[in-house]
Amino acid sequence: MREAGHPLKRYRLGLRNLGQPNKGFNNAVGPKNALLIEEAKNMKSISLVGILLVVLGALALAYQGITYTHREKVLDIGPIHATADKQERIPLPPLLGGLALVGGVVLVFVGARQKA
Repeated sequence: MREAGHPLKRYRLGLRNLGQPNKGFNNAVGPKNALLIEEAKNMKSISLVGILLVVLGALALAYQGITYTHREKVLDIGPIHATADKQERIPLPPLLGGLALVGGVVLVFVGARQKA
């Protein structure tokens, strides 16, 4: 049996309109409509993940890495302190950006195809 939060379970238990005012015939959620609503939610999440991957892949291809700055102690003699800011870079291979971009495009198409 499916979990209690699933739309089909709520429909079978008669809880589909619990806490909501009756809005007439158009408010009825049948088992077929409940499955369509669930598929639409899954499609949206797949498409959103795809869009996120496309954006991250494009950024990885554009910047080719992450640069950050940290402070390094150069001199520490009694009350005298000297520090230097040092920039370091974490390289991101273009292959990683390309794979994220292609994977994102595939997920967007899969999500759009599920909708149709």
